Amino acid sequence: MDLVAEVINREQLLDQVDHDEDFLNELIEMFLDDYPDTLQQLHEVLARGDAQRVRELAHSIKGAVANFYAPFAYEAAQNLENAGRQGHVSNASILVLELERELKRLHQALLQLRNEL
Repeated sequence: MDLVAEVINREQLLDQVDHDEDFLNELIEMFLDDYPDTLQQLHEVLARGDAQRVRELAHSIKGAVANFYAPFAYEAAQNLENAGRQGHVSNASILVLELERELKRLHQALLQLRNEL
């Protein structure tokens, strides 16, 4: 099974970067370096019940995964962002787990894509 095809839209992604593989590699590296810290911050603010900050961090992740045309990770981030917007963070841990699962799949797909470039 092609994880890249399952997790991201390769053609849209390559079109977005004008098939510039060096630039795409830079985007991949920045994302892989940055998202674990953002995810850690998300856990911290969720534990504090800070709905506004949950919304902001989920929005940030949503924007980052949108760059890779990763619909499942995008939807997971959007669901968490909506929970934060509505102030419903007391039960948001399941949404964070879903987001983490999709981010791990995206991480693996980006590593695979990078190896294919």
